[in-house]
Amino acid sequence: MLCLFALPLALLSLPFAALLSVPFALLALPFLLLRFMLRTLIGLIMLPIVFVVALVVCAALAIAFAMAVLLPLSPLLLIGFIVWAVTRNSRAAIAVRG
Repeated sequence: MLCLFALPLALLSLPFAALLSVPFALLALPFLLLRFMLRTLIGLIMLPIVFVVALVVCAALAIAFAMAVLLPLSPLLLIGFIVWAVTRNSRAAIAVRG
């Protein structure tokens, strides 16, 4: 029963809502502009901070990725360094050099 009267009452109140929407819109306009200005100001202040944090996070991820790749290879690198150090001063290496 309530739903039966809702549509006619809404249609009756439509001209009043249209007439009152202009003054309320003019009243709300300064607050909307203030909200826009504050959001812009906060955005301009936060943007460099976000970029610095993103740069630090990217550097930390790059270091973590390098560690994840190089640490499992470190025994092979150590063996290769030992072989190079031993053969660098051997007689065969000196004879080849001159």
